[in-house]
Amino acid sequence: MNALKKLRSRKGAAVIYALLFLLTATMVSVLILDASVTTAKRLHDDKVWEQDYLSLTSAGKLIKECLENTLCNVTTGTNSETGLPEITVSAQGPFAGIIENAVRRAVASGGSDPYHSAFTIDPEDASGIFRPVSADFSIIPDQTEIPGGAPEDSYKISAVLTYEGSDMKLYLTASASRQSEPPTDHISWRVTMSTKEGAE
Repeated sequence: MNALKKLRSRKGAAVIYALLFLLTATMVSVLILDASVTTAKRLHDDKVWEQDYLSLTSAGKLIKECLENTLCNVTTGTNSETGLPEITVSAQGPFAGIIENAVRRAVASGGSDPYHSAFTIDPEDASGIFRPVSADFSIIPDQTEIPGGAPEDSYKISAVLTYEGSDMKLYLTASASRQSEPPTDHISWRVTMSTKEGAE
């Protein structure tokens, strides 16, 4: 009779229900906490990506503006002492030194020697939030055909910008625009930016 009473007793059921409720609440809490941590990490990663992208594009726009404001003059003449043809290269603008050296080398090599160089844009940020942007570029004498079949030198500039500590890259391509006023050719650049290599 006592055994039958024990089987019908429900004294431990409340404890079991409480344990089940506690287990369920714990699992739900863990899931909510995990989702919150994941969301916070994603928001942080998005913020870092956006900051890297904005820093890189700001540097790209600065370089683009500097290139578009740099003009180069290539003047063909005759050396007064030797009587041989002589080409003089001069440039004005923010990238005058780089462009002048590159075009002078291309002219001297007959258009077969590309010019490679690199520089760094340092934001001089005391907070340490913004990091330097590196620009690795080349100026390639690109032979293009003009009406009549004669080749014309067109100095194409390709640059890759990278942000320190990031895998992100920005590509700049500049094609030369020439205006000829014999004996001088005036060269300026049309610049495009892209996050994809080879995009025009």
